[in-house]
Amino acid sequence: MRRNYWTAIPCAVLLASVLAGCAESILIRSLPPGATVTVNKKIIGTTPVVFSAPSKTLEHETFTYKVEAAGYRPAMGTLEMRVAPGRIVGYVFTAGILRAARGVKVFSEEPVEVILERAAAPATAPATDPIEQRLNQLESLRERGVISDEEYKRARGDVLRGVGQ
Repeated sequence: MRRNYWTAIPCAVLLASVLAGCAESILIRSLPPGATVTVNKKIIGTTPVVFSAPSKTLEHETFTYKVEAAGYRPAMGTLEMRVAPGRIVGYVFTAGILRAARGVKVFSEEPVEVILERAAAPATAPATDPIEQRLNQLESLRERGVISDEEYKRARGDVLRGVGQ
C-alpha cells in the first residue's frame, strides 16, 4: 500500500498549529498562596487558580483581575489575549472549520505571578481614659528602652493606684 505524504504533511502542520501556543486559560499564582481571585468582578477561586476564558468571550482582548487576601493590599491588573498565528494557519488548512471550535485569540503561556504587599497595621484607637493613655505611654517608653522594666513596673503601679494624677 502506497502512503500519500502530501496529505500527511498538511495534517502534521495543522496539528502543530493547533497545539502550539494556544492557551485559552492562564494560571494565576500569588504569594502568599490562598488569595481570592476575581476576574471581571466574578470570583473564580483561590490561588493558585486557572482562569479559562469563556468561549463566548474569546474575541475580547482583556479581562481585569483582582487578587485579595486578609491582611494584604489587593493587587489588580489585566489579562490580555493576543492573536495566535498558529491558529490562523490551522484555519487556512481546515478552510475555517477549526474556527468554529476555537477562537483566534489566546493568553500568553506565562502564568500571572502576584506578590501581595502587607497592609499597614490599623492604627489603634486613641485611648479616651487618662489611665489607659498613661499606661500606653509607659508601655511605649519601656518598648523603646527609655525606661527599665523596674521603672515601668513602679510607674505602672503608681498609675493604677492613682498616684501622680
